[in-house]
Amino acid sequence: MGDFRYGRDHVNDFDLDSSEFNQYHDEVMSELGKCPFARSQVGNGYTILTSYEAVKQAAMDWRRFSSQDGFWPNRPSDMQWFQLIESDPPFHTAWRKAVNPFFSRPASEKLAPTIRAIVDRSIDAVIDKGVTDFVEDIAGALPVEIFFRELLPLPEEDFDRVVGYASDGFCGPVEGRAKAWAKCAEYVDGYLKRRRLEPPRGDMIDAIVKGVEFDDPSPYVHGMNPDQVRVSVVTNLISGSVDNIVYSLASIMYHLAQSPADREKLIANPAKIPQAIEEAMRFFSPNPMIGRTCKADVSIGETELRPGDYVMLGWGAANRDPKIFSNPDKLDFDRTDVNRHVAFGYGPHRCIGLDLARVQLRVALERILDRIPDFEVVEGTKPTYTCGLVHEMHGLHLSFPKGGGRRI
Repeated sequence: MGDFRYGRDHVNDFDLDSSEFNQYHDEVMSELGKCPFARSQVGNGYTILTSYEAVKQAAMDWRRFSSQDGFWPNRPSDMQWFQLIESDPPFHTAWRKAVNPFFSRPASEKLAPTIRAIVDRSIDAVIDKGVTDFVEDIAGALPVEIFFRELLPLPEEDFDRVVGYASDGFCGPVEGRAKAWAKCAEYVDGYLKRRRLEPPRGDMIDAIVKGVEFDDPSPYVHGMNPDQVRVSVVTNLISGSVDNIVYSLASIMYHLAQSPADREKLIANPAKIPQAIEEAMRFFSPNPMIGRTCKADVSIGETELRPGDYVMLGWGAANRDPKIFSNPDKLDFDRTDVNRHVAFGYGPHRCIGLDLARVQLRVALERILDRIPDFEVVEGTKPTYTCGLVHEMHGLHLSFPKGGGRRI
């Protein structure tokens, strides 16, 4: 008999888009972390690698666990392709090299003053009210401002529309996701065409418009021409630009609102904030898993796979593997092994924006804990979630003394 404590047998009948996975996300991640692998019966079915070592092994082995056939299980035939995440070397390597300078650690640290100003401006707008929907008012504003002003400079009036495409594409009704991404790609195509007619700005879009040259045209996967690839690269970057930061920052704040002792630790010693962020990324893992296609007979952990088998790399489960992390179901800001987490992925496809994410989270927490250090969840409220390939939080209502500072 399977284990139905969390609404369904997630080990033998997992469904990424099920209401049960959404409702019991943390509990399911913990249960999967104790298993060598899990199975889904949805559509063509797939295997989820859940142990830390198996996930890392597959993530490093792009030849036998290819990204080129899609990172989404049961991928709709009309879904847009996402470069970089749905390609392998040498295509992936060349394009990643072209955009990486804009996401490097030095480039990300240069944005710290801008991040600080954005967070302060968001706090200014709510600090005299003594209450905020943190996701809407503060967490949601930061990555949008950083990405769509500093890295991908879109017209301000288009911000909400583009973010909406990404949100609907990941977490909207399953039958409408391909259409949402098609709308996003259509918008990006028009934007790139306009930029080609403008003088260069020296930004990431100029680098993408310039493109990558290959002696052999074969790296253009999925029959895409170079212009379609450029649209796909931008659409891919949009897909990872907002939700992960919003969810991670909101999750940390929800924990701190309910755990005054942890909050006081960080207020007393802000130097611990980077370590706390790493532990929060391990514990909350904004991207639960990502897909690969097996290209050879492979024995990995306790799992036997054949060519054509679809496999999900369970980042969230691996981050709860008790063989790697002591007491993995406890969020512990003093954890010494936290830097082993795989919340940003692993191997050649590791998240290109990880340094920018760390800087955003660090600066945001520094400003929030300095200006509104005494906050709690509004009585009678709790956030809601939407979960699929990304995790979204909605409605985190926090209260604090009007004007900031401490309660008397």
